[in-house]
Amino acid sequence: MRMKKASIYPLIVMLLTCLFFSCFFGRKIYLAKQSSNWPTVIGFVKDASISIGGKENDEYSLHVYYRYVLDGTNYDGKQRLDYYSMDGAKSAQSSTYKHHREIKVYYSPGDSTNSRIAPGLGNLAGMTYFAFGFMVLLSIFFIWLLPWYELKKKDESLMGQFELFQTRSDKLMNAIAIDSRWDENDENLYQVLGHTFYGYCFGFGREICIVDVPTIKEVVIQHLLSLGTDETQTRNLIESANKRLQSGENESLESQYLGIGHSHFATEDFNELIESIFSDTLENDNISGHS
Repeated sequence: MRMKKASIYPLIVMLLTCLFFSCFFGRKIYLAKQSSNWPTVIGFVKDASISIGGKENDEYSLHVYYRYVLDGTNYDGKQRLDYYSMDGAKSAQSSTYKHHREIKVYYSPGDSTNSRIAPGLGNLAGMTYFAFGFMVLLSIFFIWLLPWYELKKKDESLMGQFELFQTRSDKLMNAIAIDSRWDENDENLYQVLGHTFYGYCFGFGREICIVDVPTIKEVVIQHLLSLGTDETQTRNLIESANKRLQSGENESLESQYLGIGHSHFATEDFNELIESIFSDTLENDNISGHS
């Protein structure tokens, strides 16, 4: 069964999500710290109301509406203050943010309408810092995973290419083995087959499937051994064939057989190549008989 390829898209989505929330919490922390250094003015509370939220009604917020005056101009502001309990919110409502009580207002020196009565992150500072740190760590984790995903995809791709190479070489060798003209005792046929088959496998393996040379050599050797050939002789033959192919030597018959096999690496119909193997063997036999 073919393995399902790993998809990188879910990882990218998760990474972008983490980066978004990292920026969100990071900006919140930055602005909160900036507000702690803003100039202040005395204002007063106009109103303060409590709201309850969250899936389990466990989030308590105090909404404070206030007014302050700068250079003779009235400005109205509001800020939501979050609390862990209803008691905490009610206590702040009845004391610190009691109706008409004077409060210190922090305002932006560049925008007088931008103000806060509780600079910094307030009661949820710890939670905000934790969320920011957690998102940053997750982002780093997913960034670290990206090369691993790419490597995994590359490995899966190489595995698929090797399977294609193995299947194609199996198909060619099986077609030769079941041919009535195949004779495992024919030394000339063995030589022609070995060089032609290696030439084909080298071309298809390197050009189409990007398989490394040692793997190609071993696959070819195992195929030839399955026909009942001698292992030492077979390994020597393939080693010699590889040297001829790599050097570009084309004068010998062996090099010509390699070239014939290599020239067929892109074809899916093996009939012509198989005929070439047996006809070259017959021609080689006739030459040997006349010499």
